[in-house]
Amino acid sequence: MITIVLFIFAMVGFAYWWLWRQRVLEKPWPEMGPEVDTREEIGRISSAAKVGLTFFLAVVTSVFALFISAYFLRMELPDWSPVMKPEVLWINTGLLVLGSGAIHWCSRAAASNNLRAVQVSLFATGLFTFAFIYGQLMAWGQLNDEGYYLNSNPANAFFYLFTGLHALHLLGG
Repeated sequence: MITIVLFIFAMVGFAYWWLWRQRVLEKPWPEMGPEVDTREEIGRISSAAKVGLTFFLAVVTSVFALFISAYFLRMELPDWSPVMKPEVLWINTGLLVLGSGAIHWCSRAAASNNLRAVQVSLFATGLFTFAFIYGQLMAWGQLNDEGYYLNSNPANAFFYLFTGLHALHLLGG
């Protein structure tokens, strides 16, 4: 448990350090004179977008770290019993690998301006994503048929939570 707490503190400390280095707390408006160089403004907008995205990713990472710490803390209690893992999860893992390969292919095709390859690879990425989500629904159905309901055990609840969040992540990008 102490390891998880130290890990969370390290993550928060890193986030604060990075934000401090990016001068998030800087107030640019008092520094502006009567003339504004538009090239500087474009650089600031780009920098603001980068800082905003990084801040968002830090928040999401912190929330995920809290879920993981809750999982490990809850695992230690006596009413925890592991969830049966359906075989379809192995197929889903393969679908994730194929989807990752397809999106990488798309990135390379876009860099070389190959529109047809971009279209095909995006279609393949979507196909693998929806196949993965269908596989997750099949896994949930198998668990439900075997009596591993969402509210019958904390381990079940965490399994449904993590797999559901993962499916949402794939849909959202």
